[in-house]
Amino acid sequence: MLAEAFSAEGATLVGCDTDADGGRATAAIVRAAGGEMIFVEADVADDTAVRDLVATAVQTYGGLDCAVNNSKLRIKTRHGRSPGT
Repeated sequence: MLAEAFSAEGATLVGCDTDADGGRATAAIVRAAGGEMIFVEADVADDTAVRDLVATAVQTYGGLDCAVNNSKLRIKTRHGRSPGT
């Protein structure tokens, strides 16, 4: 998992996802391994949500050194599947 890899290298993390349960689970895994991570439910396709996410990082940790967008685009076809799945 990307969050675990960054944490293992000493990063403090602010994670976001539209899947709140999955995001909280990821943060719990990172913390259980001794890392530091908070989770914010947010959609990176929403400019306001991204601004709020960055503000949370700055308010919580005093700054933002790096941002990684690891989101994927899901496109529904008339068959209900994303292309390539």
